[in-house]
Amino acid sequence: MVLQKDFVTEVGCLSTIVVPATTRTVANAGILRARVVTGKAGMERDSDLLLGRVTAVANESFPQESGSMSPETMQELIAA
Repeated sequence: MVLQKDFVTEVGCLSTIVVPATTRTVANAGILRARVVTGKAGMERDSDLLLGRVTAVANESFPQESGSMSPETMQELIAA
């Protein structure tokens, strides 16, 4: 999951903040994972965001956009 506003990229930032995700979900995983269900944010399967693994990745590593997160879903993740 890419976690960055478009305007940061537009001003020439060469990297993007990314939150890795896994389809190996864990029930009641605590604060280091957040669930994104199938169909939200372009996810094809239920996935857990690995919040302890946030990293910066070079923009050239992204050949295409796979989906986007609605403001409602983003608020749900912030609240989790």
